[in-house]
Amino acid sequence: MIATLYAEAEEADDDVLNPNPPKEGTTEGGTGGRRFNDGDRAREMQETGGRCRYCGEQTTPGQRGPRQWHGDHAHPLSRGGSNDFMNLNGSCRTCNLLKGALTALEFADRLVGWLNPLFRGGG
Repeated sequence: MIATLYAEAEEADDDVLNPNPPKEGTTEGGTGGRRFNDGDRAREMQETGGRCRYCGEQTTPGQRGPRQWHGDHAHPLSRGGSNDFMNLNGSCRTCNLLKGALTALEFADRLVGWLNPLFRGGG
């Protein structure tokens, strides 16, 4: 089940992830900004050692693929979150796409639900 979810997330189009890409020469998205500033992104990379805060995998900044580093909004913008550093969770592309508009806590609960059957021999 988890492999299927990861595969589906990897097939997602980047336009779904960020329908308002940054304007040329800025770090803000086209309708008010969907990105964290470069300083906050660098600070998060340093604090996490480049690891995903959700799955712990090493990310690959600047390289496309399942482990590409993403700046995730722990509390999504669509649900009142902000671009403040305290709302930034460094994540891999896969986890960020799987998380979608869930909060970090909702996503953690979902991960536990996905993993429990595996540890109980049901997966």
